[in-house]
Amino acid sequence: MNKILDIVKTDSSFKLTTYKNKSVWLGKCIQCNRKLYISTDGKPISEATVEHIIPKNHGGTDDLENLAVSCNNCNNFKGRTLDNQKRGHPTLEKVISSLSSKRMARWRKNT
Repeated sequence: MNKILDIVKTDSSFKLTTYKNKSVWLGKCIQCNRKLYISTDGKPISEATVEHIIPKNHGGTDDLENLAVSCNNCNNFKGRTLDNQKRGHPTLEKVISSLSSKRMARWRKNT
């Protein structure tokens, strides 16, 4: 199945809506809350990317609990500035904690 669609279906910020006469998922970036549009087949309409909350280079997995949808700008910024820091770096740890909390708060209960 499509990974981004799996994430969308577990993120309560995403709702089915109509956009340009098509049914799409409309939700929010896990970091900045920018509106993100995902087609019902899982293809991003806006600049949406898969965000690894705990970066893969720090042992992060592809489990849905560690994945979120992020806008391209936020994901690239986190990747460039934080993901290569050593684990334990205060800013990296703060961002991981914040994103993990947001992800769990958004978890769709009926999945």
